[in-house]
Amino acid sequence: MASDQLPTGVCRPELSLETLEDHLGPPMIGAPDATSHQQSPEQLRPPAVAVPRREPRDEILVALDIVGLLALALFGCMTGPQIRFECYGGCKESNFARRLKRWLALGLVGVTRFLGMGCNLVWLTQKGADVLVDGGYATADGLFPRTRGIPPSCLQHHLWIVDLALLALRGIPASYERVEPAWLLQRRHQPEPAAIPDLLLSSAAKGAGKRHLLAFEVDLATESLKVFTPKLEKLIGVLAEWSMGGSAAVVILTRGSGRAASIERAVATLPGAGRVPMLVRQLPSGGSPLREALAEVIRRGDKSGEGVPNSAVEVRR
Repeated sequence: MASDQLPTGVCRPELSLETLEDHLGPPMIGAPDATSHQQSPEQLRPPAVAVPRREPRDEILVALDIVGLLALALFGCMTGPQIRFECYGGCKESNFARRLKRWLALGLVGVTRFLGMGCNLVWLTQKGADVLVDGGYATADGLFPRTRGIPPSCLQHHLWIVDLALLALRGIPASYERVEPAWLLQRRHQPEPAAIPDLLLSSAAKGAGKRHLLAFEVDLATESLKVFTPKLEKLIGVLAEWSMGGSAAVVILTRGSGRAASIERAVATLPGAGRVPMLVRQLPSGGSPLREALAEVIRRGDKSGEGVPNSAVEVRR
């Protein structure tokens, strides 16, 4: 994302105190005392105060638009609740609906409903990406505009990655300098490495070139362990190389206690698992409304009292 801190505020300033005094004029003679709750019949309505009005040539974006559009630029596609709660503090649904309607009218985003009746799925269009680049809010190499939403076969996996990234931007489970989803890593690493994590958190470590890495893998049990386990083995080698002698760890999020136990047994036999610790967790049931439950999953300790491996969370900016 171009910046963690974005401009906020209104799009037009109020008049200065001196200008207001010129408009209001001198106090009325015989006006009721300020402490009185009575209003005399002679008291007139105060004159209207002129304020600058928006016109067609004004910038089409206001400051608060940038927050949501930059999130869409990084993640490509998000649900309406993800944008409303993470970018706008859980504002009223009607307020967010008006903002979304304006984005749609300007052609900055595309919107569809999940299964025709579920939550809104929102993605950034090429016009929206161009507006962010022209306004100096982002560079083209960090934007992911789309012509349509995420295919249903990939949607759940994508939204879990977005939820993890949104939590990481809040500093959960720890604060990292970089938050990079898989599609950003694919663009930055050419030729493509043998394995790419679904989400990678990284920060500089003490020592020249060393880095602390924490990778997340979302497993929805759509492939057998015979296919999934070799990917984890390749990921160990990639993370060891990228850390440049620093620390690396992997958190695997999956569905069901049986699947989690099977992955734990498979991971224990992988060569190199000692230098890149792997922790298996179960995904909570539900999506964006249970993002806080997901936060607890990746923060809580396991049976041995350990949470996310210490080698990964010792990172600080």
